[in-house]
Amino acid sequence: MKKIDNSDALMFGISTNHEIMDNDEMRFRLISGHGSSYILTKSGHTAYWQKAHLHQMMTELYLVEKGSAIIVIYENERYQLKRLYENESLMIKPGVAHNLYIFEDSIIHTVKYGALSNDWHSYPELDEICQKLDLT
Repeated sequence: MKKIDNSDALMFGISTNHEIMDNDEMRFRLISGHGSSYILTKSGHTAYWQKAHLHQMMTELYLVEKGSAIIVIYENERYQLKRLYENESLMIKPGVAHNLYIFEDSIIHTVKYGALSNDWHSYPELDEICQKLDLT
């Protein structure tokens, strides 16, 4: 068996992009050249909303490994909340606006597939709705 390092992976169209967000959330990304990606998200010590968005062509799968999260789905001018606990998952279809509220000390896995390029589109109307929700 031969280990593949980051420079070898680039030859196959695979790259990484890791960040610490302003709210102490850590995102570890594995990105393919054909648009799919995997993200490991480790939340900080406080709960928070991510940014509401949709994907025109991409499907997105969320899986909670540790802790919990609430996903708000906004479709046909109605929103629905779904709380995910450890070992639960939810798939978001293309064209559906959504946002994720991650509770403190959670680990979330996200898989995105179905588009050849970045297909992330901000959805500020849902951000406004989410900020008014009482999740306590």
